[in-house]
Amino acid sequence: HELDDMLLGSLAYRMSGAEFREVIEYIQPSAWPSRLQWALTCVIEMGDTCEMLRHVLDVLAAFGEGLLAQLLKALLTDPLLATTAKLLAQAEPRTLLRQRLPKAEGSAASRALWLVYHREAWRGGG
Repeated sequence: HELDDMLLGSLAYRMSGAEFREVIEYIQPSAWPSRLQWALTCVIEMGDTCEMLRHVLDVLAAFGEGLLAQLLKALLTDPLLATTAKLLAQAEPRTLLRQRLPKAEGSAASRALWLVYHREAWRGGG
């Protein structure tokens, strides 16, 4: 949706943390895969990285563990990996992401997600 992209792009650098949260709460679960890059860019560039990342993770968690796990996996794979690497290079966002990963004792997909997380965190300096 071109108009949505234009609106989100114009808002990206003019929002407080509370306003950012209000905007991302408006994003429907089905739209998150296409909005994740925008949200991550805002997280990195808008100021308090941990606060912004916490807003994103809290909103995603409200949609259920399935969507959160799916989007955490997207964070740790191409094409979002370059953006996520900037987060993983910082201790606090890295810890916050680690806390939100699904339990490794679960499915093979959950264990694989942990392996990807640790590989990328190591590459990012963590």
